[in-house]
Amino acid sequence: MIRIGDSWLDFVIYTDESRFSIGNDGGEYCYCRPGQANLPRNCTRVDKYAKFSIMFWGGIWIGGKTDLIEVNGNMDAALYIEMLDTLVVPEIRQLKGDEHWVFQ
Repeated sequence: MIRIGDSWLDFVIYTDESRFSIGNDGGEYCYCRPGQANLPRNCTRVDKYAKFSIMFWGGIWIGGKTDLIEVNGNMDAALYIEMLDTLVVPEIRQLKGDEHWVFQ
C-alpha cells in the first residue's frame, strides 16, 4: 500500500524491449561514386532480412531491476501476456514481495 509521504516513483516498474540485429535491417542501400546519379541502376540491393536478430525485455525500478528475458519470435499480444504471466510477474513478486507496485 502506498503511504502518505512515499514517492509514487518508488512503486513504478518501467519496462521495455529491444531487438538487436546483426547484418542488414532489410533496407536498400545505394552506393554512388562522386558525380554518379542516385538512380536505381546505381543502387545495390541487400538481403531482405537480417542474418541474425534477438529481442530482449527487461524492467527497472528505484532500487532494482529484472533479469533480461530473451523473447523468441515476434512479440504479439499472446506472447506478451504469456511472458508477463510466466516470467515477469513471478520474478517481480519474488524481488519486491507483496509490496504494492505499478507496472508501466
